Amino acid sequence: MNKNEVIMKRNKIEISKVMVACTLSSILLFTGCQPAQESNGDPVDTDSAITTTAKVTSKDSAVTTSGATTTQSAVETEKQVKLYAYKEGDLYGYVDINAKVIIKPQYLYAEDFVGNRGIVRVPAPEGTEYYGMLSQGLFGLIDPEGEYEIPPEGVILRAGENRYLTSEPMDLWPQYGTSGWNMIKYRFTDENGNHLTEPEYYDAVEITKDLYLANNGRYTLFIDANGVYIENSPVFRFYSKIKPDGDNIILTPYDDTQDRIVITLSKDGTVLDQVTHEEKVTDTLLYTTDIISPYIGSSYFYPVFYGKDAIIAETMNQNMVGILESIMGNGSPFDTVVDASVATSQIDRTLTVDYSMVTVNNLLNIDVEGYWYGFGAAHPNSFILSYYMDITTGKQYVLSDLFLDDVDWRTELAKLIDKQFMKDPEAFFLFMDKNTPEKERLEEFYREDYYAAITEDGLQVYYQQYEIAPYAAGFPTFMMPYDELLPLINQESDFYKSITK
Repeated sequence: MNKNEVIMKRNKIEISKVMVACTLSSILLFTGCQPAQESNGDPVDTDSAITTTAKVTSKDSAVTTSGATTTQSAVETEKQVKLYAYKEGDLYGYVDINAKVIIKPQYLYAEDFVGNRGIVRVPAPEGTEYYGMLSQGLFGLIDPEGEYEIPPEGVILRAGENRYLTSEPMDLWPQYGTSGWNMIKYRFTDENGNHLTEPEYYDAVEITKDLYLANNGRYTLFIDANGVYIENSPVFRFYSKIKPDGDNIILTPYDDTQDRIVITLSKDGTVLDQVTHEEKVTDTLLYTTDIISPYIGSSYFYPVFYGKDAIIAETMNQNMVGILESIMGNGSPFDTVVDASVATSQIDRTLTVDYSMVTVNNLLNIDVEGYWYGFGAAHPNSFILSYYMDITTGKQYVLSDLFLDDVDWRTELAKLIDKQFMKDPEAFFLFMDKNTPEKERLEEFYREDYYAAITEDGLQVYYQQYEIAPYAAGFPTFMMPYDELLPLINQESDFYKSITK
């Protein structure tokens, strides 16, 4: 966004105002201008200022079918007027380039004009109440005269200079996406309030006048100015964020905070380059990061191995496929799958699954870490799952492979954890305390399937949130040194040898 400082003199008093001019030539990720700045009490000219009347001309909804051609925009034939939002008291109005008030303060919120249109918010009609994000008012679209091109009826997001995403009013909860409002499907709408599509896109961003990058829930894809998918154009299986890079566009997964997947596009939608960040496990075994996104708001990042021994790398990649399927599948204890057939028009939660890896000699410990938030919940939730692979063979192990078959290692492990718990003066769990009978404590610690990470110093046993402690306790963790575990460990097992060699 360009910031132009406008300075004027009126009645011999200098008035300084910062106007934010949003132009598509300077920014591609168009999510609206910055909120208007509050007035500092400077005098402004209210001569000829407009108060929006109750008179509203409703626009007939017209869905443009595939193959329709773009007609000349009505805005293109209008005199271009640039108005800037300003705040006076609790309300917003509009001034021109000379800080002359054109539309008197009357809105709960307002954005600077772009393409001869301004997005505003007003209270819901009397007797109507919405919860969540729309409790702060409904969106409308006005022209320079203050007349509504789209009457206040729901959400309006700017998709470009003359295109918008619009919805019916509804209860909306926590924010997500590039605009903060990308939790529902929107109609693709022109500047005159004509709906060019049914609710179809969670997001849309103008690349050029005739090219937009949109997301339909499953895919990020290119559409034309009528909201129609452009045949044979690139399609990306994740929700993306973009930024300008000279004459090109950089596209990355929205949920990837590390920019491990970077795609360079030209402004006509051609893929120029794709870079995935490369990391080493060893000098001969490397990996990059890929993503599975079943639906917008749901992202699974995972390693893809390659290297000198293609068979080992492929074995490890097949192991990762099985791991992801076990997490995403209906049988998963975390039930992380998002079914697009259910979440077709609105998502009710977000989920990001990522990973971290540590090598202990020939053993690769992979921690899969999930973070999800169900809209309306008191707080987000997390989980951690540990997996083990031998980097010399690609073989995957489970925790029981580490222990002797003829030893009740699960009970013995619970006893070691309890012993550590009783010795720790700071250990405290809401679900039990040190006065709890030993039998009950052991039952609380015992698991058929323990969660544990392999480290150089020992086995790091942990419990999921809420398993034995309140949410605030996080993941209660107990470090079990190998020397304490040796009586339980099968020292001839491939698992143990991979750790010690």
